[in-house]
Amino acid sequence: MATTAAMERILKENLLEAIRKVKEISPKRNFVESIELILPVRDIDLRRPENRFRIFVKLPHPIAYRDKIAFFADEVHASEAREIASKSEDIITVIDRVGIETLRTSKREIRKIAKRHRILLATTTLMSLVARYFGRYLSPRNKLPMPVPPSRRAADAIAEAKRTVAVRLHKNLAIQAKIGHRLMSDEELTENGVALILAVVPRLPDKWRNLRRYAYVKTTMGPPVKFSLFVKRK
Repeated sequence: MATTAAMERILKENLLEAIRKVKEISPKRNFVESIELILPVRDIDLRRPENRFRIFVKLPHPIAYRDKIAFFADEVHASEAREIASKSEDIITVIDRVGIETLRTSKREIRKIAKRHRILLATTTLMSLVARYFGRYLSPRNKLPMPVPPSRRAADAIAEAKRTVAVRLHKNLAIQAKIGHRLMSDEELTENGVALILAVVPRLPDKWRNLRRYAYVKTTMGPPVKFSLFVKRK
């Protein structure tokens, strides 16, 4: 097997070519499509809990054209988060303790929050409350919140969330995640995709050996384009 540096170089070249092709063959829509990466894996027994995982991967560049973030914010974060939300082009929904108590009686509303927001945050002092009330609705959608310590500024947490994606290997032998949107440069999308793959590999039992030879990249509604993870494109 090639050295890590050589593999990373091959991966970057092949993914860049695939992203260019995706943009070429996918018709433009009347909205900004996401770009998604599909990473098939093999030889992993997902019946064993130690082989399943959920991680937050921090990418080099923000993922969404107009992001949608929900923040379960305790007093230490709520006012700052609301001020950011009032000035941001992104959709930032702030839910304080009172809001959490209100939501706990409405399964429909918490499902809407999970569906409408790409990623969720929660002050660590509220994590147990959020998990107790909403975990059964958020977990199946891979929407359990990123924890935010009280010592951290809400602005920093939101900025990091904009370039963070939740990645899960759970029931299917494939990982699928957004790496950006169509208006990003090919190079930015490639950097995000490579960062995602390199973050996933250490979590696999046999590392690179658990990846199939080919992965795929696609727009939200477009056809997938196959690219090799290991062999340089001729």
